[in-house]
Amino acid sequence: MPDRFAEVVERVEAYRFDPEPRALSFQQRLARENRWSGRFAARVIDEYRRFCILAVCSGHPVTPSEGVDQVWHLHLTYSRSYWNCFCPEVLGMPLHHEPTAGGAVEGQKFHDWYAKTLESYERLFGERAPEDIWPSPKLRFAHAADWCWVNRGRVWVIPRPTMWLKWLLMVAVMLLMVAVTAAVVMAAPSSGDVATILTVSGGALIGLLGVSLPGSEAAKSERKTVEEPDDTRGQQEVKLEYLAVLKTDTDYLAELSLVRQLLEGRIQVGPDLSGDGQLNVTVVPGRAPLEPSLDVEVHSLIEQGGSSQDWKQMSDRHRGQLEQELIERGLMSKVFCTVWDFFTGAVLFCLVVFSILREERWLKVCGLLFLVCMLSRSVVDRLFRLTVTGKRLFRPYYRRFGRAAQPGNEVLPAVALHGFAGAAQLPGFEVIQPVFERLLGRARDDSGSGGCGGCSGCGGCGGCGGCGG
Repeated sequence: MPDRFAEVVERVEAYRFDPEPRALSFQQRLARENRWSGRFAARVIDEYRRFCILAVCSGHPVTPSEGVDQVWHLHLTYSRSYWNCFCPEVLGMPLHHEPTAGGAVEGQKFHDWYAKTLESYERLFGERAPEDIWPSPKLRFAHAADWCWVNRGRVWVIPRPTMWLKWLLMVAVMLLMVAVTAAVVMAAPSSGDVATILTVSGGALIGLLGVSLPGSEAAKSERKTVEEPDDTRGQQEVKLEYLAVLKTDTDYLAELSLVRQLLEGRIQVGPDLSGDGQLNVTVVPGRAPLEPSLDVEVHSLIEQGGSSQDWKQMSDRHRGQLEQELIERGLMSKVFCTVWDFFTGAVLFCLVVFSILREERWLKVCGLLFLVCMLSRSVVDRLFRLTVTGKRLFRPYYRRFGRAAQPGNEVLPAVALHGFAGAAQLPGFEVIQPVFERLLGRARDDSGSGGCGGCSGCGGCGGCGGCGG
């Protein structure tokens, strides 16, 4: 068994999903279809390789995680490679994809198979499966029947708000009602109107409290069933790119990539070949990065002399992908800020209407509300853009790298949070920084122009039951 295991591992790890160069690689297609980063997609592909090894060597039916299952789905669409090469030559057996037949019995069966798969993973590979790709059986099947195909070009996909977010929305509504009451009192012409307004607003506040407090108890019970255990939160992957997009008004993705590639010796700063003595950024021959995708694209833009539009599109695309990844991992939520913007727009609409109707009393109320909404927008975004889990995960980085440059600090996290100011401690960077800023400045100045199963020849069928109810 050890010899066979080593042989299977060697063959599976040597297998290439793209034997020839493609404009859209297997990894890129997987990342695009699942809204993953390139690095995370590569990690899931590696775990799919291990799943296939388990299917051959574990001696029992195996079941993939949801992420691994997505790799398997995509691999099956490369049917010639999968059936003519991968199964007979690499695995030495057919590995069939078999969805659940549905029902409680099937669900329990795949639950048990998945638990055995995790046990065999630790036994054969000598380490626990990464929990962000291989969650516990309870989390794995919590929403197994909820998967569906969605064309994002035709519909909007809005993440379901968590109970914490619902609670915060309740509090926000109450605060807004207090602000409305205060504004209306200021505009009220008589004490009778003030008393009526206070009575109605007070009753509404009491009603909201009555709804909110039981909701908080429901949140506790819901967290017990579907929330990730506390001991897994600290094990989530924290990419430097995440830190670079935490600010709402700007990002430091380009700065992070430039400094990282400079430290890795992939780019260099030297005199221009024209002989004018000006320093420029050039790539180091033979040192092109393979990952992450951000560095690959920045390196390519430097090498090809990309236009300002190329730089802007690159930055916007990576920021969007990273923010979507943070949302999918439960670290960021835009729901509250979207609701706040919608409310601000509604107040602005009312302001225009009352201005046309010349209703001075309500014009004052809406004007005050609009002013409050605009002034508090950045505060709301800062408080509620990250979820509770996200704040807990990123808080240590803010504490450690709160200041741009401190002796002994790691350079790259500081650059991700503060831009080039975080690299001030690097020797000679005061000469390099203007060159980088000129490179980015030119760009800115020109900008106006489910589950399935597998059949194994060594021990029967495997599956997961995640594709249906």
